[in-house]
Parts: sequence; structure tokens; C-alpha cells
Amino acid sequence: VQTCALPIYWLAAGAVSMSLVLGGCDEHEAEESEAFNEAFDELEEGKADENGCSGVLTPDRSGFGKRVALTFDDGPNTTSTPQVLDTLRDRGIKATFFINGNRVNDSTRPILQRIIDEGHILANHSHQHKNLSQQSLGTVRDQVKRTHDIIGEYATPEFFRFPYGASTCNTAGIVRDEYGQNITGWNVDSGDWCFAPDNGYCPESRFRHVPDGFRNDMPGWTMQQVRSKGGGIVQIGRAHV
Repeated sequence: VQTCALPIYWLAAGAVSMSLVLGGCDEHEAEESEAFNEAFDELEEGKADENGCSGVLTPDRSGFGKRVALTFDDGPNTTSTPQVLDTLRDRGIKATFFINGNRVNDSTRPILQRIIDEGHILANHSHQHKNLSQQSLGTVRDQVKRTHDIIGEYATPEFFRFPYGASTCNTAGIVRDEYGQNITGWNVDSGDWCFAPDNGYCPESRFRHVPDGFRNDMPGWTMQQVRSKGGGIVQIGRAHV
């Protein structure tokens, strides 16, 4: 996952730009909300992942030295992904895009090529964004393989992120041992999946971890986490970028 060797304050401006392209909701919102809350609980507990089973915890927890790695999930999208790419290009920033294979079609394939051409990383976020901890192992293999093969048309697949960070030891084994991909969690949850449906407001009923002072302020919430952790992997993606 690429990191940007920039002062921490850069992300404040970047997050404002990214928040402009958020939007949309999902009929499975309640289930998604609980899954993301559980992921945040796991992240905050920070227990040792000796067996490498977690889909949330990052392999390297030695510190980021005030660097951030921007990661965008759930794309590609013909409207918002190019806007994100434009912002990154204008600021000279490289990022990682964890894509869902079912979003790849004739209209979005040129976006994947642009991601590669502009020096970003294309990574696997499963085919349909299912909670893989609740699927049969056959389904998990299919969800990993289909997107793995798509990425292979553009670059060597290296990284995998579990939807909602939901993994088991068996699913982690499939990703790591059968497909040779590095499981990539995150340190900072932007909460865009919570802020987007209500025009930038994140209610406590949806994401209990956001302090009241930040419920109308996604960039502020994101920056608070970045500063308190001295950097880290920032996850953005509920809006299907």
C-alpha cells in the first residue's frame, strides 16, 4: 500500500475534496453499520493477531511516522472515481484502490487502466462486497478469484481487503495461501459510509464511535484519528469510489 510522505495537515484538504463526491445508501445499511462498528471495536482493542486471521488489523503496527496511506474501496464508479483521481493527480498523491469486480464493465475498465497509468495500486476487495466471514469457503474462493483475475489483466495482484474487515482464519488462509495476497486492514476509518447517506451527518445510531463534536465533520473526525495515531492507513469507500 503506497504511503504519502507529506505533513499530516495535507489530509485535511484532501478529505474535504473527497467528501464532495460522497453519496448514496444501501438497503443493508443496518447490517453494514453493525459490521463496521465491530471492525472499529476490533481496531481499538488492537489485540495481537498471531495467526494472521484479522481483516482489520494492519500487519505493521510499528508506527507510520506522520505518514498516511490513502485507500479507496468499493469502486470503480464512472462519476466519482475520476473525480478522486483528478484530486490525487493535482496534488501529486498516490493511493490504493480496492475494487469490487462486479463494478467492472466496459464503462469502468478505462478507469482501471487510468489507475495503473497514473501510478496507483489496484487491489482486491472481493467481487460483490459480501461479508465473507458469513459465506461458505467455496463462495469466498469465488469472490476472491473473480476480482483477482480482473486485476491480473492490469497488474500483479498484491493486496486484499475484506469487506467490513470481516475475516476468519479460514478466509484469511484462502487469501494469503491460495492467492498470495497481503491482507490489508486500516488504522483510520473515515466513516464516510456513515456520513454519506444523511448529507454529511453521521448519527450515533449508525456509528457509535464518532464523538458528538464530529458528527457533521467527516474531515475533522478523520484528522483527529490521524493525529492521535501519528498517521496510518486511511480507509474511504462507502460511497463506491
